[in-house]
Amino acid sequence: YYYVYLANRHGTPSCPIVIMNKGGQVKIQGGDLSQISLFDCSYIKVLGTGSSDTYGFRIRPYPADSLINGSFAFSITGRSKNIEVSNLHISNAGTGMNIKEDGGCDPLYNYPNWIMDSINIHDNKIVKTWNQGMYIGNTSPDNGPASYSPRPVACNGTTFYPRPPRMGNIKVYNNFVDSTGRAGIQLASASAGISEIYNNTVKHSGMAGDDAQGAGIIVGSYTKAYIHDNTITNTYAWGLASSGGSGTNIPLRFENNTIDSSGYLNSWTLWTQGKSAIRISTEP
Repeated sequence: YYYVYLANRHGTPSCPIVIMNKGGQVKIQGGDLSQISLFDCSYIKVLGTGSSDTYGFRIRPYPADSLINGSFAFSITGRSKNIEVSNLHISNAGTGMNIKEDGGCDPLYNYPNWIMDSINIHDNKIVKTWNQGMYIGNTSPDNGPASYSPRPVACNGTTFYPRPPRMGNIKVYNNFVDSTGRAGIQLASASAGISEIYNNTVKHSGMAGDDAQGAGIIVGSYTKAYIHDNTITNTYAWGLASSGGSGTNIPLRFENNTIDSSGYLNSWTLWTQGKSAIRISTEP
């Protein structure tokens, strides 16, 4: 298949919509589009557990020898919540998973009018991405002209800086993430409830060679999270990092993580070369 796109589809807590492979592995390979995309959806499960294959969905936006700074292999955006994703094998993507809403002219999609709540990501394999393995939550929650990363939009001829909605109660566990240009797992703006990142294996993070984007697991502003029992090896920068606060009297907990060989990683310095695509076999 080329891509799967669902918009404004809603199950219920007792009867969620389930998207599952049947009789073997489903292969999805496209181009610049998100290969599986959910927009304004709730109570949906995307499960690659419909056959004896470990990963019932195989998502590869680009050919086996190519990396391109482009598509998201899997995307959850808009006013979405209560979604589970498991047993996907993703490779050769711009970003493996993009789970966030950036906001815009419609105030319903901006802070504080929505929380992307209760997203469970588990038992997936993500390898070879140009940017993050998982990009969860907007990294500029206080968007404005003088903010850390200003992101203006044009609304009826007027420049506007929407504040993106927050995340909450995110669970990321039992995933394998290897060879990512930027962070392996990134979670930001998760201020609602307590999110949890655990039992993941993260390897070779930061292969683009940008020291500000080379951590294995990184959490951003406002995130309240418990990060434990992960195994992280060979990162360009830190094994674990926090670039923002949690909440008053709410600790950001890092426990029982195994980190080895931070700073030991060959990289391509892609962020300084101005490239938008590479052929892996011809790179040094």
